[in-house]
Amino acid sequence: MYVRKKKSKPYSLLRKVIITVVIVIIAVIIFSITFNIINSTRCSTFVKTFGGKKGDYIKLILQTNDKKYILFSTTLSNGSGQSDILITKINNKGDKIWENKYGWEGDEAIRDAILLPDEKSMIICGSTSSFDDGYCDGIVFKTDQDGKIVWKKIIGDKNIDEKALKIIRLDDGNFLVLGGFFYKKGMGMFWIKIDINGNILWFKKKGNNKYNIKPSSITKINGNKYILVSTIIEKGNNQIYLLKIDSNGNEIEEKILNFNKKLYIQNMIYNSIENTFLINSSLGQNIYLLKLDDNYNIIWSRLFSETQTTWGASMIKSSDNNYVITCGNKEQNVLLFKIDNNGQILWFKNYYRNSNDEGKIVLETFDKGYIIGAWTYSDNNGYDILIIKTDNVGNCPELDLKSK
Repeated sequence: MYVRKKKSKPYSLLRKVIITVVIVIIAVIIFSITFNIINSTRCSTFVKTFGGKKGDYIKLILQTNDKKYILFSTTLSNGSGQSDILITKINNKGDKIWENKYGWEGDEAIRDAILLPDEKSMIICGSTSSFDDGYCDGIVFKTDQDGKIVWKKIIGDKNIDEKALKIIRLDDGNFLVLGGFFYKKGMGMFWIKIDINGNILWFKKKGNNKYNIKPSSITKINGNKYILVSTIIEKGNNQIYLLKIDSNGNEIEEKILNFNKKLYIQNMIYNSIENTFLINSSLGQNIYLLKLDDNYNIIWSRLFSETQTTWGASMIKSSDNNYVITCGNKEQNVLLFKIDNNGQILWFKNYYRNSNDEGKIVLETFDKGYIIGAWTYSDNNGYDILIIKTDNVGNCPELDLKSK
């Protein structure tokens, strides 16, 4: 029996074509979104060096919202005086975008800096010898979006050396600056509150013949309070000096901790979840960490004998509530390692470059990787700036890794 086939209607073919096109478009969109997500979460890695005719020493790295980095260094190269403050912006590949130098007739050195909310201006603190007949003063200054100095504040008394060491932004929009002063009879510390226009709102200091107080960092704790972290320098064993203050700079509590060791404190990180403190210090040339409870009793301590540091290591708290540390070792390589809350090493990286390198500062980046600022020795120029960007577990394909 002959069966007559029905002819396909034109609108049926058109519908198939439309459906096919829609499917292809959806597939392309899904692929594009997936690719962008993978690409955006992938960690960039690079290795870069920066330096001039003389020594350049990195002190700080800050990250901007446009996924770039600002490097803060002290430079001996082509400055106004003996040394100047050098600020360099690089992109996420390590390429230089711009740089500015700040200096006068004497020596200037960077200690700390903070980006303002607009990320086009910043407040910088450090030291200068240009305004007190060769003595060192603390200096705090603000720059605008073009890098020009808006105001500067010199902090110092005659015939005494001062340095502005740390700056943090307070909840009221003003700034707390921690500094140290040094004179023939010893050393002490000062802390000041300064507003956005450079006006000093109050000034406090502490130091006498009884203690040689060497300040190092500011730790914010609960209740809008702060702990000024210092080392008491003595002939035998040093002591840890913790001074708790309120937002008006008034002293709340003073604590001196003696662990019968020659420790030098670098910084202290507060864990608000556990209400504990992790102290980063150096013992000899090794890193020595102490975890304390809220009464400053030791929970654990650990000496990392595989490390070596000239003037202390850099330690930060990571976004997963662990800790990441950079320093150097006896082989003169940069080290980067991660520890948990119990001081156990989660991973450990040793970057081999066949040169004299030491990690000085580490920062967790927007892609969950890490950027290291290091000193690297050049036979011709003294020290240069070495920047290492790694992935989230410290890998950097541009460098050789040596086993622990």
